[in-house]
Amino acid sequence: MPSTKLNLPPSPPKLPLIGHLHHLRPFLHRSCQDLSNKYGPIMLLHLGHAPFLIVSSPDTAKKVMMTQDSEFADRPFTSAAKAIMRGYTNVNFAPYGEYWRQGKKLFGEGLLNVQRVQSFKHVREEEVALLMLKISPSCSLQTPVNLGEMVRAFISKLAFRCAVTTTTQDGHKLAKMYTEVGTLMGAFSFEDFYPSLGWMDDLLLGSDDAATSLEWAFTELFNKPSAMKKAQEEVRRVVGMKSKLDEEDIHQMGYVKCVVREALRLHPPGPTLVPRINSKGTKVNGYDIPANTTVLINVWAIQRDPKLWDNAEEFIPERFTNKMEIKSPDHTFIPFGTGKRSCPGSSFGLAIVELCLANLLFHFDWKLPGDLKELDMTEGQGFAISKRTPLQLIPISHAT
Repeated sequence: MPSTKLNLPPSPPKLPLIGHLHHLRPFLHRSCQDLSNKYGPIMLLHLGHAPFLIVSSPDTAKKVMMTQDSEFADRPFTSAAKAIMRGYTNVNFAPYGEYWRQGKKLFGEGLLNVQRVQSFKHVREEEVALLMLKISPSCSLQTPVNLGEMVRAFISKLAFRCAVTTTTQDGHKLAKMYTEVGTLMGAFSFEDFYPSLGWMDDLLLGSDDAATSLEWAFTELFNKPSAMKKAQEEVRRVVGMKSKLDEEDIHQMGYVKCVVREALRLHPPGPTLVPRINSKGTKVNGYDIPANTTVLINVWAIQRDPKLWDNAEEFIPERFTNKMEIKSPDHTFIPFGTGKRSCPGSSFGLAIVELCLANLLFHFDWKLPGDLKELDMTEGQGFAISKRTPLQLIPISHAT
């Protein structure tokens, strides 16, 4: 069928050769939000010659990820992803097919099911305790700690330990390596060193998402003293006279869970989720979607849409009171995606973030170094959008 007869989604004006590239700023999710506000929640962009469908509404996101999930279950080919994943051996980036089905069964249903995640409880508690010990000397010295860097090292080390049932003392090196991978899409693969454990790229790359989520949660909390006070009071009330916070205590910390979910709303680990592609032409919302169109679901824009959220740009953990699910039925809150291609490691990451955050709130009070008044909220680059400036704070020991 000639393209002139296709009922294509709305598009901004484009230029020869570059298509719509001139409309984009450094942060794709922000640029797409601005364009969608003008051209609608389903929009077609051509980045160079490649067609991209930008989805910025929960209803359309549900159609792509749930109603028409089989049509959009594939992943686009990119040279960077192919290089880093060694031919797409990563479950999250693998093409739709038998390899992906077997990988998801092994990774999502076997290694990271609810029971398996629970079995790592002692590992999480031991590694969190070690992190608290590393932070403690800075209390007496009154020197700032690079909390973001320490958290990344801790989570990378924890993920490595869960993967190979041993530990590594070089969490900082692991964290640096996988942060660079997410930013530069280099060519390192865990499979190079442990050929039978190529699936571990999924877990270790996901550890950077968990670290990013924890960093943003703590930053938002610190910049809102009333929320920080409320969270600390809850944690310390639940733990009581005990000297140690157990993972079971987290179940009684409703406000801490709200804090994590509100941080995920404002700062989803992947603001446009992992791209999808349709191998055959199809229709969405009455529009023709040509074959091999890459689909980006702008979850960042959906979760900040003022038509869907009151005071959408504000950090208000209370909005999640009695809403503990990590995927809302109306698809207004989907930080890890949903459907067949949702993030398989979300439960693993969430358990780490909640436990570590609660411990940081229980063991320490925090203050800014020097004359700073609040933490910088500027975003950095990378697949997981982390803070541009390091999260540096001075810990103050809380007497228990």
